[in-house]
Amino acid sequence: MLVLGIDGGIASVGWAMLEIGEDHAAILGLGTWMFDTPETDKERRPKSEIRREKRGQRRVIRRRRQRMAKVRRLLAEHGLLPDAGVDALRYPGLDDPWTLRVAGLDRRLCPEEFAVVLGHLARHRGFKSNAKTPKASNAAEESKMKLAMAATAERLQHWRTVGEMLVKDEAFQGRMHNRDGDYSRSVQRDDLEAETRRLFSAQRRLGNPHADDDLLDAFSTLAFTQRPLRDSEDKVGPCPFEPAERRAAKHSYSFELFRLLSRLAVLEVIEGRVSRRLTPQEISAAAADFGATAKLSFTALRKKIGLSPAFRFDRVKPEEEGRDVVARSGEAAAGTAALRAVVEKDGGKAAWASLVLTPERLDRIAAVLSFREDKDSIRHGLDEAGVEPLVVGAIMDALESGKNRLDRFSGAGHISAKAARAMIPHLTQGLVYSEACTAAGAEARGRGALNGRPRA
Repeated sequence: MLVLGIDGGIASVGWAMLEIGEDHAAILGLGTWMFDTPETDKERRPKSEIRREKRGQRRVIRRRRQRMAKVRRLLAEHGLLPDAGVDALRYPGLDDPWTLRVAGLDRRLCPEEFAVVLGHLARHRGFKSNAKTPKASNAAEESKMKLAMAATAERLQHWRTVGEMLVKDEAFQGRMHNRDGDYSRSVQRDDLEAETRRLFSAQRRLGNPHADDDLLDAFSTLAFTQRPLRDSEDKVGPCPFEPAERRAAKHSYSFELFRLLSRLAVLEVIEGRVSRRLTPQEISAAAADFGATAKLSFTALRKKIGLSPAFRFDRVKPEEEGRDVVARSGEAAAGTAALRAVVEKDGGKAAWASLVLTPERLDRIAAVLSFREDKDSIRHGLDEAGVEPLVVGAIMDALESGKNRLDRFSGAGHISAKAARAMIPHLTQGLVYSEACTAAGAEARGRGALNGRPRA
């Protein structure tokens, strides 16, 4: 039998060809192909990262150009511009747009002035996050921007609009835009939408015939609407056991419980020189009330199963018993605990107990939270799954507030939730992963379930 081994790296690819027989093994050939590392010489930045940034900038410029073309057509249709050409918003004789934005609060603007103001707002429309939850970022630059925006929002409380603040506040004199890592001129898009509504209200009061609700609604839709991020459900790979099923959300109830039970099934405890695995009763006790806490440390596990101090965990030093049972980094029930806290807060323990009785629905909730990006899409997915309106409301409120840990829902496991649910009873009985695969496959044989080969 011939075996080809390939080891690919960022600057080389190694290979080896082996011949393996019943009574012999030989290396037929091996080598390495070296090539230049795709990084910059000084900063050592990946060139793919630079290409991605440039591609993103081109996309932003293209979409801005398309947006402004639509805005010019809208203003021309409402009689504010003579045509929708590229130069339609250029009026050299008028005051600068910043001054006109302030003037529009107190005097009636002529059609050209009103068009220039609206065009300026559409071009500089502020920041709006696409994140599902308003979480804090670990990126220093983004955190710096958010802190600066918070300070600017606080200063805005003393002015009627963003335009008035930037024109009249001494802190912003001489410069209206950010530069050199200074984000003090960054403003929220919601604040610019509020300025637009206030301008329209002032112009209606001052008798401007163009400041009607039809133009306000159409302009706000064009200028301030942001495309939602694409959902990624269709990008999740198939389960190796259930080809018709996609792999489970990594933080779904069944996959997290399956992962914990797989770890407990191979965990050994030692007394003196004698070692043994956990009994089914101990495994059941360890998994009881799953999700009450995100982390299950070896210390907590010892208490849950009533393990004598004379026993120690195999390959776990006494000073390391504070770490999680499943992984050195991460938590055994991170997603389950976060979702449970949200549900129990609004619906009580009964609501969570009801969901646990239908783990398929719990797993579907986790998939929607993990693989859908837009809040409307998330709500639609929860409704489709038959989730109770009270629970849907609690989840959506938690996403809006950001005062939760639902931001941790991301990524996929290596098997489907259906396969995990099939193996959980056997893992609870103390069978290891490969044995649980065999047992679950034997039970489901004839139904097309668990027909794949178990992963090592």
